[in-house]
Amino acid sequence: ATVIYVAFALRHALDVWMVGKLGDVELAAIAGAVYVFYLPQTFGLGLLAAVNTMVSQHFGRNQPTECRRYCLHGFYLATAAGACLLMLVPFCPWLFALTDHEPAVQEAETAYLQVALYALVPQLLAAAANNFFFGIGKTKVPMVISLGTLTLNLTLNYAFINGNLGAPALGIRGAALATVLAALAQAIVLILMVRAACRDFGQRPGGSWLVRPSRKCFKKLTRIGLPNGLHECAEVAIWSLSLIFLVGHFGTPHLAAAALVLTLMDMLYSCSEGTG
Repeated sequence: ATVIYVAFALRHALDVWMVGKLGDVELAAIAGAVYVFYLPQTFGLGLLAAVNTMVSQHFGRNQPTECRRYCLHGFYLATAAGACLLMLVPFCPWLFALTDHEPAVQEAETAYLQVALYALVPQLLAAAANNFFFGIGKTKVPMVISLGTLTLNLTLNYAFINGNLGAPALGIRGAALATVLAALAQAIVLILMVRAACRDFGQRPGGSWLVRPSRKCFKKLTRIGLPNGLHECAEVAIWSLSLIFLVGHFGTPHLAAAALVLTLMDMLYSCSEGTG
């Protein structure tokens, strides 16, 4: 699990490192945009941690059908939550207008966040699948896929930020696009892995691996996951707001410097999060 958390944090660190080479404005912007992105992202990840809880309980009771049921409800919940969070896209310019950041920084922040938010649905689908594999004790599957996603994200950053490998040079938007495409690839592979695993988890031969949505399952997942999601989001909000509103008030160089420090802190926190 530690490798998965660190690989996830490294994907954001890659954005900061590679976009930061474009200049102080881009480095400052990627910091503000990423830490705003963390707010809905951590809420969704905390919410879907409930899949691990429910799957592991039923796995311990030798109830494979229920394991599959809660994993699929995690997929349904991830899709619904991610789609709702996408409604933040048109509010991005207004949000960054509340800060004292320079106009060029605000423009770059908005450009990154409006694209990166589309990564939420695949990231949350991947989180639901990861938690399914955690619950049944097969942690190597998401670990290997996470490392592959990290490599893909690095390659796509190289292609889209500066226009390499025949791709257009999109700058900070390129980093956001790379995040979306890497998340989409990760989600597709993990969903296919879950589908293959469902043969051992109550799927009838020749039958559909899907299940009908159940209010009872959604209620259990949200009862456990919602407080956790709000708790995780509140923790991130402390760092995000201090970076965006307090540090950003002192100017672009200070915001850019804070981006590097907080990225390192995020890496260290991810190590402890994975081992905990």
